[in-house]
Amino acid sequence: MTDEEREAEAARGRARIQRLAELMRKHTKAELLRMAYAGGLVRHNSPERWRKDEIASAVVDIELRAAARSVASQPPAPPPVGRPGEAADGAAPP
Repeated sequence: MTDEEREAEAARGRARIQRLAELMRKHTKAELLRMAYAGGLVRHNSPERWRKDEIASAVVDIELRAAARSVASQPPAPPPVGRPGEAADGAAPP
């Protein structure tokens, strides 16, 4: 794993912890449970008996998966467009 990959992974971890803390601070257990169910959490694991931090963690996981899906479903960005007769990077055409 490169330094850049390690830093990116650490940044994702920090963002996850910050979001978890925010959810714990701003929402009740009942609100978190509603958010989790709305995000697709299934009831067969009896989440009603989970601790508040476990439910908040599930909500964060659901949000991260949804964000990853939306990024993956976006088409790639088109290449930059230059003026006619000029290459996109600003160099003269061959």
